[in-house]
Amino acid sequence: MLSSEFTNSWPARKLWVSPDGQPNYEYLRTKYGKCIVPALSADGYVYEEISLEKYLDDMENCTHKAKLYLKDWHFQSTAMHKPVYDLPLFLRFDWINQESWTSDVSNPFGGDYRFVYIGAKGQNSIVML
Repeated sequence: MLSSEFTNSWPARKLWVSPDGQPNYEYLRTKYGKCIVPALSADGYVYEEISLEKYLDDMENCTHKAKLYLKDWHFQSTAMHKPVYDLPLFLRFDWINQESWTSDVSNPFGGDYRFVYIGAKGQNSIVML
C-alpha cells in the first residue's frame, strides 16, 4: 500500500479534491462531466455507462444510484489532455502496457490497463482493499 505522500504533488490531488478532503464536484463536472464512464453496481452484477456528470450528481446527492462504483475508466485515453499525476520511480516501468498488442484492436481488454476508480465512502474494488 502506498501512503498519500506519493500523491501529494499530483495536480489531480490539488484539482480533484477540495480542501475538506471531499471530491471537488464542481471542477470534475466542469472539466470531465460529459465523459461517459463505466459504472458497476455495488453487488458487482449490473454494469452501465453514464456521464461522469450524472455519476457525480448521484454520488453528491446520495441518491439510489450512489451505490454505483465507477470502475475501469480509461481516463488517460478519453479525458487526459495534460498529465494529472506522476508515478513514483519504482512504478514507472509499465510492463503490462509494454505488450505489442496493448493499443491494438485485437487487444481483448480494449486498450491499456491504466484506470480511474471513484466511489462513495466505503466502496472499493479488490485492487483497493
